[in-house]
Amino acid sequence: MVTLSGEDLTVHVRLAAESPSEDVAPGVWQMGAALPSGDDIATARTAVGQGFTSTLTMTLVRTVASDADATVQLAYRYLDAAEALLSSGQTGTLSVTATATEYTLALPAAPAGTVTVEIALVSAMSPPAPVLTLARTNLYTDPRCTTLTDWSARNSWTLALVTGQSGLPAGVATAVQVTCPSAGSAAHSGLNLGGTPASGSPTAGGVAVTPGTTYTISAYVRSTKAGTVQVSYRFATGGSWTAAAIESAAVSVAANTWTRVSYTFTAPAGCDRMQAAWRMPSSISWASGDTIRLTAVQFEQVGSLGLYFDGAGSDSGIPTPKSVQWTATANASASELYTASAAKVQVQALDSSLLYSATAEEVIGAALERPYRRSVADIWGDAQPLITAGTPGLLAGRLTFLCASLASAMGLDAVYRMPGLVTVVSGGGELTGLTHRAVGTARLSPELARGKTPKWTLEIEFREQAS
Repeated sequence: MVTLSGEDLTVHVRLAAESPSEDVAPGVWQMGAALPSGDDIATARTAVGQGFTSTLTMTLVRTVASDADATVQLAYRYLDAAEALLSSGQTGTLSVTATATEYTLALPAAPAGTVTVEIALVSAMSPPAPVLTLARTNLYTDPRCTTLTDWSARNSWTLALVTGQSGLPAGVATAVQVTCPSAGSAAHSGLNLGGTPASGSPTAGGVAVTPGTTYTISAYVRSTKAGTVQVSYRFATGGSWTAAAIESAAVSVAANTWTRVSYTFTAPAGCDRMQAAWRMPSSISWASGDTIRLTAVQFEQVGSLGLYFDGAGSDSGIPTPKSVQWTATANASASELYTASAAKVQVQALDSSLLYSATAEEVIGAALERPYRRSVADIWGDAQPLITAGTPGLLAGRLTFLCASLASAMGLDAVYRMPGLVTVVSGGGELTGLTHRAVGTARLSPELARGKTPKWTLEIEFREQAS
């Protein structure tokens, strides 16, 4: 029995990532990055034929830049001329760590009709947890206004909670509301947060501040009457005011339309909290039952207004990926907005080998040649150029193998069609150890003998290759 083998050492450098994967660098692939299991794949294709068998070996390592170990599979697919799947297989789940490890996958004999084998490195992981970075904090603890605890009405209007609101960011649907009890003209109607900034001694309510720190406070306001809205605020410590009330510029609001009203300020020395009011300063002729509503409160330690968020949701204009959460109890604690980036799980193949082999019953013909280097005179007799015939000093010629069946002959043919060199490993007599490459044309012929099972021969032209 004659055994021939060959080896393709270039599989890993030919693997190319397929969408939606990211090919980070030659030979490095990003696997399972915020994608469903199995969607990341890197593949390489090679022309083969019926009867081809091989063993794939790859040395894999997780790159230093990765955030987590990777779980992958080695896989193969045999395809016909129309790229229809004939057979396939894969390893179990492989855990690729920062330590380089060798993995193998045995490929069975290719079925009839095979023209291509596809080797693949496939993600076998669920999307890794995203990497979260804290970007912003909403310090107000009940931004969706789910209770009346912090609020009071101005001008003796009636205070209540309302639900079923629409047209607000992040799905906010609750609000605090004040209702005009009787018709008449009045200025400064609205809602107080933590107390009344303009009169009397400060109450215990309000939002905590740190002297010298800049903040931006905002809320969405809606009124049944058009007019202007402004923020009035005052700083306190203990039972005393530390400064006079300050009023922001007035913002125009249309009737029955949610409008965001904000103000940026720096807390003065000696204070520990702020009380604020959103009020309509102009004298308006109110009807009994007119309302002013407020919700989606945002209080941040920043110098400019940002899009709204709380622990339950965020404005759709905030770029994704993102994540929000309460710092403690929902609607009773600060909110945090995180930017989220996909974990980078990168796998690199340090080397690879597709070791293939085939057998024949025996070598029944070996027409060998050894090309030499020779020189001839130019027709003008002016020079003595060197002319090379083949590879000087190495064998060439034809080998004829006897195979037990057509399938066996096709398996041998598949080995010679591979890009790597072929070596006679055993059973070749004095040709054992010959490393060569097929050239020219292969010829398959039946060997018929009366009363015996037909056999086949495969004749190939070859050139010996220096090892």
